[in-house]
Amino acid sequence: MREAGHWGRVHLQRTLNFLSDRQITSKTSARTIASYWPIGSELCLLPRGMSGDTAQNINSGNPVTHEGTISWQLPLTLPSKELCWFELSPEVAGWPRDRFGLPLPPAGVVAGRFAEHLPTPWIVLVPCLAVDNEGYRLGYGGGFYDRFLAQNEKNCLTIACVPDELIMASGEIPVERHDRPVDLIVSERRLVEPRGDELLAKINLFNC
Repeated sequence: MREAGHWGRVHLQRTLNFLSDRQITSKTSARTIASYWPIGSELCLLPRGMSGDTAQNINSGNPVTHEGTISWQLPLTLPSKELCWFELSPEVAGWPRDRFGLPLPPAGVVAGRFAEHLPTPWIVLVPCLAVDNEGYRLGYGGGFYDRFLAQNEKNCLTIACVPDELIMASGEIPVERHDRPVDLIVSERRLVEPRGDELLAKINLFNC
């Protein structure tokens, strides 16, 4: 995590403002946002009070608005290497962590809560270490999100939040055939729309 407490909070605020300004989060079906549990230097994009120890590092910034009307989800990796989603709640802060610091749901919670997976969220905050201006991400190489996006990218709005200096020029991040770009890049200074027409089309389709 970055040393300054406002890192991550600023990005989350700007993202929520973008969604609110376009009336996206005013729609009932878009009040669910899938975030992620940050690893290493990834920005923390979790709402206040839901991120356990990490909250102490990021919550010194200004309050994020709109949180009260949004339901938050986190991903769970299935044995098939696919992602499913569970609702983020205060109890998650007390769960044990794996070697990456990610929460491990107790067996009883998994059996009861994931018998039927939650619907795929329409708004997905995608983790990344860096991103180029075409929307291609640098991650830890697991490919979980690329597999998810290969099946769902037409049905969800994908957003990557990174420090501004980690938005790279085209070609600076290696791209493989299975890689999937994001729809929107958010830094503390700017919004980058790698394919503006496609982003607008998704927003318009959703708002119809």
